[in-house]
Amino acid sequence: SRVVELAAAERHEHLTMNPDLSFSAEVVRATSPVHKQMLDQGIAIKELSVPMPREDPNDDLTTELVAAGAQFRESPSVPAKIMIIDRRCAVVRLDPANPLRGLVEIADQPTVLALVDLFFRQWDLGDDYRGRTRPVELTARENAIVRLIGTGRTDSETAVELGISVRTVSYVIHDLMERYEVRNRFQLGIALGPLLSSQEKSS
Repeated sequence: SRVVELAAAERHEHLTMNPDLSFSAEVVRATSPVHKQMLDQGIAIKELSVPMPREDPNDDLTTELVAAGAQFRESPSVPAKIMIIDRRCAVVRLDPANPLRGLVEIADQPTVLALVDLFFRQWDLGDDYRGRTRPVELTARENAIVRLIGTGRTDSETAVELGISVRTVSYVIHDLMERYEVRNRFQLGIALGPLLSSQEKSS
């Protein structure tokens, strides 16, 4: 596959964000030797994922990779399925919640670098593998504003619909960008995507 080709060409760094709760044992067993070979070649591996179940059958293999030099962190909210190869290209799942939607390869450097920036900002929010994790939640007002902005409404339209001022809308968005350490609304949407999706499923 194209993903395998890109990974085989890596020389320096392998960055991954993974929102999936688990992998099949077969997939882990198949990819573990590849990761070990990458580490032997001096390729840095960093992976950010949601916390795995304590009874995760793949825990031993992950521990082996950590001992070999791979770095894993966990966060309660991982915004997207992303693999970044040597900061020169990226592979992104089209729909973080639906693997059947497929993947898209991105080679545009400004976009790749924006994804690298997003990765490290999310990485800094994560905890070491099997460490403590931080809760993620929005206030009712923040949730309402983010959902309306996410549908394409302008700040003015959002303000009118919620009966608040445009300045309040702008302030809330700016505050969220600072809290999630992202630089623009596009990155904020990616960062909040899984949280909003989980709220929709539970409502």
